[in-house]
Amino acid sequence: MKKFLSLCTFILLAFFAKAQTVTFSILLMPPPANLTQNTTDNIIGIYQLDASGGDATLTTFTFTVNGSFTITDVSNFHVYVSTTSDLSGATLYADVASGNWTVNNLITVNGSATIPNNTTRYVIITADVTASGVNGHTLAVKSITGVLTDRTTDHFIFTPAITTYNPSTGLSGGYNQTILAAQITITPAQPGAGFIGQNSTGNVIAAFKVVISSYSSITLNQLQLTTSGTYTNAIPDV
Repeated sequence: MKKFLSLCTFILLAFFAKAQTVTFSILLMPPPANLTQNTTDNIIGIYQLDASGGDATLTTFTFTVNGSFTITDVSNFHVYVSTTSDLSGATLYADVASGNWTVNNLITVNGSATIPNNTTRYVIITADVTASGVNGHTLAVKSITGVLTDRTTDHFIFTPAITTYNPSTGLSGGYNQTILAAQITITPAQPGAGFIGQNSTGNVIAAFKVVISSYSSITLNQLQLTTSGTYTNAIPDV
């Protein structure tokens, strides 16, 4: 009887078993855009993952960011797993701080994020641009040209091991995201020659016109001026 029940159980499991599959969509990349200095969580790449045949837990993710940027342009990369294709439904999967990655080389992050059966999740890569990020430097998530489970290249590793990857090889890369520095034009707007009355305040002696482009606003942290003339800094002049 015990053997008969075991055989029945095996037959039922074999009958209902279904291959686990993770379907990858082509990268839902943001279009070419500008990344302003001193900003965080700029989205540079998104993968859509659809699980079927059972839950799939992402334990390792490896990606490459190409471009002309340097290690001083970006302070951190972040990887999120989200229920939406933006950060509104995102949970942090892993951080990659400066010093733990190099430009145009593999970046590997480990974590745990489960994609429930018959649901969709998005793996989102973001970058933090430093205040000194160089104007015109670019970042782009590299395309995956090899097998998606090949540990020598960009890849995904799931637990338990996924039976089927669709597609099994190749995902398109992202568009260049370009670091944008504030463009500032400063021109003098000085008052004309005139007189300053004794015992008076608020006398304008200098003015400058500041025009900002490519940014909605900037913060002036310091102003340094040199004045000249025959006045003294002692009473009774100033």
